[in-house]
Amino acid sequence: MRRIGLCISGQSIAGLHRRIKECQPGGLNDKIICMIGTNSIRRGLTHACCRKRLGDLVDELFEKGVKDLILCTIPPLPVHYHDTAIWKNLFGYNREIRKFAKRPNIRVCNVFINFYFPDRRIDIEPNVDFSCFEPTYGGTSKVDLIHLNRKGLSKMRDSLRLVLDGEHIRIS
Repeated sequence: MRRIGLCISGQSIAGLHRRIKECQPGGLNDKIICMIGTNSIRRGLTHACCRKRLGDLVDELFEKGVKDLILCTIPPLPVHYHDTAIWKNLFGYNREIRKFAKRPNIRVCNVFINFYFPDRRIDIEPNVDFSCFEPTYGGTSKVDLIHLNRKGLSKMRDSLRLVLDGEHIRIS
C-alpha cells in the first residue's frame, strides 16, 4: 500500500485544496481519509464558507482519481470552550460534513461524538472531554487544547476502524 501524507499543521481547507491541485492525476491514493477544517473555523470562516471549500476539495479529489473517501468531522476545540461564535460554526460545519455521506463513494466518520457529551450539565462538568487533547504544545508552556493526544487519537482510530469495517455508527 502506498501512502502520501498531505497534512501540515495549521493548514486550512483552501491550503489543502491548493496542494491537491498540484498533484498529478494518479498521484494520490484512490482511498483517502480526510479531516480538515479546524484551522479554517479557528480563523473565523463561517460553516457555509467551509462547506463550500470542502465541497470544492472533495470534487478535486475525485477528479484526481480518488475512488473511496472517508471524511471525518472535526473534534471539539477545548481551547475555544467559551467562544460561542466558533462553536456555532464548528457544529454547523460538522453537520455539513455529515451530509456528504449521501454522495456516492463517500463515508463519514463522526469523530466529534467521541469528545462531546451534550447531555452533561456544564455547570457541573464540561461537556467536552479535555483529557483527550494535548494540554500544551510539546515542550512549551503554551496552551494547546486543539490537538488530540494519545487517548484522543485512540478514540479516533477506533471510530475509523468501525467505518473501515463497514459497521454502522451514529453520525447525527
